[in-house]
Amino acid sequence: MEELVLEEVKLVKDVIQGLLKAKKTLRMYPSNNPIYIKTANEVYSRFENFFNVKNDLALKIRQNEIIYNNEQVYSNPEKEENLALFFFKDGIRELTFHKGLSYEEFEDFTKILTMDFEKDTLDDDIVTLLWERDYEHIKYIADEEFLTDEEDYQRKALTDIRDKGATEDDITRAYQDALKAEAKKPKSVVPLGESDLHVLAKEMEQEEYEKIDKIIAILFEILYQTKDLTAFTEVVNSLGEAMSYCIKKGDFNKAAVILETVKNITNNKEFENEKIKALQKIYTAANSDILIEEIGTILDSEAIIEEKDFLAFIKHLDKSAIPPFMRLLGDLRSIKGRRLTIEALAALGRLDLKAIAKGLQDSRWYMVRNTIYILGKIGDKGSIDYLSKSLSHTDQRVKKEAIKALGNIGGPHILPHLRNTLNDIDPTIRTAAARALAGIKMEASKRIILDELSKTEFIKRDFSEKKEFYEVLSHWPDEEVKDFLLNTLKKKKFFGRAKNDETRACAAYAIGIIGIKEALPILEKAANSNNRLLSDLSMEAIKKIG
Repeated sequence: MEELVLEEVKLVKDVIQGLLKAKKTLRMYPSNNPIYIKTANEVYSRFENFFNVKNDLALKIRQNEIIYNNEQVYSNPEKEENLALFFFKDGIRELTFHKGLSYEEFEDFTKILTMDFEKDTLDDDIVTLLWERDYEHIKYIADEEFLTDEEDYQRKALTDIRDKGATEDDITRAYQDALKAEAKKPKSVVPLGESDLHVLAKEMEQEEYEKIDKIIAILFEILYQTKDLTAFTEVVNSLGEAMSYCIKKGDFNKAAVILETVKNITNNKEFENEKIKALQKIYTAANSDILIEEIGTILDSEAIIEEKDFLAFIKHLDKSAIPPFMRLLGDLRSIKGRRLTIEALAALGRLDLKAIAKGLQDSRWYMVRNTIYILGKIGDKGSIDYLSKSLSHTDQRVKKEAIKALGNIGGPHILPHLRNTLNDIDPTIRTAAARALAGIKMEASKRIILDELSKTEFIKRDFSEKKEFYEVLSHWPDEEVKDFLLNTLKKKKFFGRAKNDETRACAAYAIGIIGIKEALPILEKAANSNNRLLSDLSMEAIKKIG
């Protein structure tokens, strides 16, 4: 057993040394250079060696070291060429590579790895770039600022306590049971007066938060005992203050329980109309600019916020909360806060797409991109017109997000928009559109890709772009595609041979992905080519098919 662990650690160290090598070497050469290809293949094979033993490679990132399973697998106290510091300084605290990591994901990840964030002019940090890519087999955990080991321990301890605490449903049921039991009691209980409410408010202010469950339960009991409308309204106001207090503490669970309980009371019409109207003021308060600004403060703080509790609270809000949350999205500084706000707007946005789409008119590119991301997450076909207009935005990052969002929505209506983006002057926009078409997997989207590959000028494009398009074509492994790939691989030219061989290499690559066995004789001939790309990718395809 110990030998297996040692072997596992050795494989992890090999991977890290490979990433260091990739970081130094791949930056120096274009992607079609033999040295680049050899280095990338070698490093990728180290990942494959590890995945033959384990399914997940989880690396904890410290300032000057990398930890795997409590074992130090990398250490560098220097500032220069420090792989751990490269990730740590931008907030990455854990990187996990999962089995199934494709070469394309790996290669794209190395492009981030080879960036010089101090010398290059970049608008994004590592976390933003990873978030934008949204890799299937590469996941990360980010933190906004450095936490010491003691603070990490405290945060974990608090999280554990919350995990063991009561769920929203548990607390709601407890309140409802208490209310039902109370309703059956003889009405001999003396209702609390205004002075009693002040005492409850004072207890909340005195940081006695452990009593908040009891205080909330008492307030709901008082509702049932209060006949006078004015006194009833005072209790409602106290419940609103309790909800706000819970939010200030970052406890959206209890805030959601208050709203859930009020909802049940109003739906069951247990009170006369005037009292129901008074209760609904709690919902008005929950959707107010003031409370949502308070939410922004807590989202930007170090408070631990459980996403499921936060979204449980959000589900009780209405479309009037969208504008203040949109303003919040533009003002928040923390990644955690922006991410939770985006989730909130994606949940609320279904109530009013137009209110969300107003963010597309913002002058800040990142606000436009975040708005597009939200619309894509909602996935409503009503967003297509909004998103299609964003394809002409001046910022390439916005255009890419719009393409991705349209791809998420899918369907025949988005095909004309994606086809138009294949004419963009930027190759990264064209490849993004091709990937979106691959995700749709319709016969019509296959036809668009085949038409693009058949254009006379396509052969002149950069190798990396051509390879992306041919990989996209492999998503349709039918007879028409197989014939197209075989004919491309066979095609030889005297003039423009280098570019033609690049295209043949792309065809060999796609053939390997699909696994076309009848192509083996042609691949074996191509493997003997003097063109290194054609030879290497043909050999790779032979291995995959074999």
